[in-house]
Amino acid sequence: LQSSLPLRDAVEAVFGTQFFEICMPLVLKTEPHTPPQIAHADDHRIRELFGIVHLAEGQRPTEGLPYKSEATYPTDVSVSCSACGLEMLLPDSVARRREHLRLNWSWNCSRKGQQCRRAKRRRSADDEGDEDDEKDVLEEFNREVLATYRELLDCPAEVIQGMRCLGRPRIAAGDGIIALPTMIHRGPGAGDQHRLVFFFSARPVFKDMAAPDDSSHSSSIADNDEHDYSEQVHAGWLLARLGSQEERTRVQE
Repeated sequence: LQSSLPLRDAVEAVFGTQFFEICMPLVLKTEPHTPPQIAHADDHRIRELFGIVHLAEGQRPTEGLPYKSEATYPTDVSVSCSACGLEMLLPDSVARRREHLRLNWSWNCSRKGQQCRRAKRRRSADDEGDEDDEKDVLEEFNREVLATYRELLDCPAEVIQGMRCLGRPRIAAGDGIIALPTMIHRGPGAGDQHRLVFFFSARPVFKDMAAPDDSSHSSSIADNDEHDYSEQVHAGWLLARLGSQEERTRVQE
């Protein structure tokens, strides 16, 4: 995998670096007559790529929806405007290339296409603006992730109907796919035989990052860019955020 040119090209196209490490190597075995997985995305933003290699011939291919490249995939990285101090979510296009971790990096409102609130951010020492910013950032995350993946909640039958095979429909041993973790997909289950696949993630490696404990410019909820694969985006995960978002809206009203 480390010497794979297609994988290297994919990593460079998405993250802007040719260097990567292979993580989460797993052999996944699906028992015969197991039903398909629920539709899900491995991540709400693009931290790394994932790959699946078939270990036996004639297996069912992984299924996925056509990818929505124009959608907003919210990050869990918050940054401050260098001019007004406003906290906001970093766009995925910046976060996935780890630009916020590079030395001498700065951010401002205009880079996100919004007006800087410099005049409104002049506060007294006892102002509660920082706490308000944290709430705004959380609400922004919930709002964006629900908008992007709402079909998993509202249209589950249409989601399944829209699934297409990823890769060739007739699988040979050694066939594989490389995909974005934000793509909605599912394992197809198994027929009369076991389904055996090799799963892995390809995490980009950058050479010009700031020190790991440098928090002068940005912060991350996870404190790093390693994805927890137990935190997949599915209907139940979204429902929890829908409830908290609607409760905050009700209280405000």
